[in-house]
Amino acid sequence: YDTSSMEVMLCAAAPLMKSTKLEILQKFPNTKLVELYGVSEAIGTILRPDEQLSKIGSVGKSRMGGDIKIIDDMGRELPRGEIGEIVGGNVAIMKEYYKKPEKTKEAMWLDQEGREYVKTGDIGRFDEDGYLYILDRKKDMIISGGINIFPNDIEETIMRHPDVADAAVIGIPHKEWGETPLALVVKKKGAAVVENKLKEWVNEQLAKYQRVSAVQFLDSIPRTDQGKALKRELRERYGKNLEK
Repeated sequence: YDTSSMEVMLCAAAPLMKSTKLEILQKFPNTKLVELYGVSEAIGTILRPDEQLSKIGSVGKSRMGGDIKIIDDMGRELPRGEIGEIVGGNVAIMKEYYKKPEKTKEAMWLDQEGREYVKTGDIGRFDEDGYLYILDRKKDMIISGGINIFPNDIEETIMRHPDVADAAVIGIPHKEWGETPLALVVKKKGAAVVENKLKEWVNEQLAKYQRVSAVQFLDSIPRTDQGKALKRELRERYGKNLEK
């Protein structure tokens, strides 16, 4: 197809997978790709077209007057490179959740000077240049044997398999490790790959602590209108201990 008339492409709502971004840049070489991240309560970031390859896994920097920090579970600010929850403040920060004072209180974080920031519920980190990387939703993180595992890392690996059309990873109970990853996969039409073979292939690409305990094939992954996997629904439906 002639794609020369496509001038700008914009991605928001969820970080682009690296493989998807590379495919876009390859198939639309004359198109400016812009990636946005943010929460309507407070902040936003932009990764500009000229930064897509040099910072391919990043969602950019805050360029709209906002301030972003990374905090740990104790509410302490973390230095660049360390992983924690993303919080953001802005002149346009929300006042409150309407008639929900407790929810508002839970969502806010104060720095040492008493300035208000909104907790995004996203886990991320800054690189040495101050670019933000989103690792996963805090509520979707898997804790296995005391180690934090981010489903997004495993999902990106699964999506590299030529027979996979879609994938989502959730944590399921494990009597020894607490939780363990389960891969839910949609095969491409006509694909012949079987669950055990796909599991072997995926685990060869992963660190030992990331390895999936099982693969289950589904007809489709339930998603929101914005394309986000409904992890809560998947956990309710498939998040059971697989051990006999």
